[in-house]
Amino acid sequence: MQGVRTNRGCQDCRRRKKGCDFLRPTCSRCQRLGIKCTYEEKKFTFVATAGPSGRTSPPKDISRSVTPKPPFALASPSQSSLAETDHDLQTVAAFWSIYLPHEDPALDGSIGGVLSAPWIPAVRSLAQTDSVLRTALEACAFTGFGWVIDNRAFVRRGLLLYGQALKRTNEALRDANEVQTDATLACCRVLSLFEMLNRGQTSGGQSQVQDWQAHVDGTCRIIRMRGRGRHEGGHGLALYDGVRMTAIIQGMARRKPNAFTLLNWTPPRTSIRDDLFQLAALLPGILQQMDMLGDEMLQIQDNFMASQQLQHGQDLVQQCIDIGVHLRKWEANAIELCRIRREELPDNDDDFDHSTTLRLIDVCKRHGDGFFFICTQYWAISIKVYSSTRLFHRQLSSFSQTTAQLSPPPLPDWMNPEPHALNIAHMTSHFFRAEVGLWSAQSAIFPVGHALFYFSVTGRRNSPTFKMMTEAFGQSKNGAVMRDFLNNVVSSDGKQYVSLSNPAGSR
Repeated sequence: MQGVRTNRGCQDCRRRKKGCDFLRPTCSRCQRLGIKCTYEEKKFTFVATAGPSGRTSPPKDISRSVTPKPPFALASPSQSSLAETDHDLQTVAAFWSIYLPHEDPALDGSIGGVLSAPWIPAVRSLAQTDSVLRTALEACAFTGFGWVIDNRAFVRRGLLLYGQALKRTNEALRDANEVQTDATLACCRVLSLFEMLNRGQTSGGQSQVQDWQAHVDGTCRIIRMRGRGRHEGGHGLALYDGVRMTAIIQGMARRKPNAFTLLNWTPPRTSIRDDLFQLAALLPGILQQMDMLGDEMLQIQDNFMASQQLQHGQDLVQQCIDIGVHLRKWEANAIELCRIRREELPDNDDDFDHSTTLRLIDVCKRHGDGFFFICTQYWAISIKVYSSTRLFHRQLSSFSQTTAQLSPPPLPDWMNPEPHALNIAHMTSHFFRAEVGLWSAQSAIFPVGHALFYFSVTGRRNSPTFKMMTEAFGQSKNGAVMRDFLNNVVSSDGKQYVSLSNPAGSR
């Protein structure tokens, strides 16, 4: 979701078909040649000129379009239509009712101050006064409702609103002041959410995810452009948090850093989620180095170079072990917080044997959906770290034997992704309860996707565990929406990440 010059450089570079670095008022080439540098001023494009999933979505006069009636339970029956006014706050309220029905901005409801989605109160507040943000939220509202209640008119309406919000956000990016505002960043975050809710696909089923990735890339660049100072408190910090996990997930999926993970910022710590995300932000860069070194090892013949590369590989493995050590400390800290909380609660009627050792899987559902979410993210990050390290360690061992080098030391026994994948498997159905909304189903993508992928590559696609997880997506319409997104997620090598069954008529 970034501003991209559609004129592709200055006029002279375009005429001569030379690369232009877009510097203004004079690009580097024109300055070097001593010639006049002029640009043809054209509009910016936000992510892509096409709408989601390859379909164009030109802005229309929404007030003149044929509009479906509002959601059944959330609008006053005296209103003729929610869409008679472009920016009806009742539509926005309707969206939150299906996205995060039980969130109370005044209460964290969980351990360590872990809100389910800390960015939501900021977006709600900003939407009161920003019309573009309200339009983006309306797009999500109609699209989300459309898929949940099987109303294609709502879905088409959402697509039109998305096109309008995209255009107007585009215009904000052209303004040096508007691009710095919290409202513009919030629009970027909401439009990336739309891509997850939009179930439209092109042939190959990849356009939805590619559009989502483009939005995330652009949002990360806006965060970087705004600078650290704008994200140290208030709405800026909340929006930073809203972008953070999405950006880290994208970086880990692509196995390379993005503009966000390269920031190396340390925001004010507010809860245990900050500790976990700080660890996770290190992974995309390490994974990229592993992949690059793995490719290089296939080409090396010289013993001296082999020794250097092997040492580099062992350094990367040690970095992963260090991250694993910190992850285990994070888990111990989370369990201790649960133990303290359990002792503080009056009339505690839990069914735990107080003489036994607590496990995270025993307590993850007892302290609010925000805490449950962060526990499952922890398991998914552990799967990513441990499985990638074990695979890379095998590559190093094979390389050392081929080049007559010393084998790398063995990995600790605890670096095993299996128990973490099983934990997610046993908790999958908890994501798709009808009462927790689309937020919970959306939160399942990263942990459930990694667990499914792990079971798939270990030859257990036909196992009862794999079947149990895939069937959980059918518990509610929310799960069906997110199943489609997960089906479209692709791994870094371009192969399908994981495929879930999609029974006929489920859309």
